[in-house]
Amino acid sequence: MISMIIIGYRNGNHVKLEEFIATIAAITEGQEWIINGNYSKANQVILARADTIIWLDYSFFRCLYQAFLRAIRRVIRKESCCGSNYEGLIRLFLSKNSILVWIMRTFRRRKITYNKLFTHNKENKTYIRLINPKETNHWLTILKAKVTY
Repeated sequence: MISMIIIGYRNGNHVKLEEFIATIAAITEGQEWIINGNYSKANQVILARADTIIWLDYSFFRCLYQAFLRAIRRVIRKESCCGSNYEGLIRLFLSKNSILVWIMRTFRRRKITYNKLFTHNKENKTYIRLINPKETNHWLTILKAKVTY
């Protein structure tokens, strides 16, 4: 699985957009790949090449809560985020780059965008929309049961 957040950062700084898109394009040229993340600038490449699109359509409060817990865990454990960046309480609550601020700013717009994608799709793709962790875990259980090693 490829994480766009790892591809999008180097030495704690954003990678140039052209390089980021080129890396995504190279990865998605392969026959089998999984990419997670939510970088709208890469969607054109990813969505054009994907055969299955999974949307974790969790509520605003669930997303905010999970991001808050993840960030607090990183602060306490001194874990890095996005390469060599580290969370801090000031950055978490007062910075314009806070993940919490980002969720508050972009949640509604992203919900509308993905809702349109999932309701108006005419392409021959599989669209899976999961609305809460319980539903996601159930889907994963079914998926694991189908996989043969």
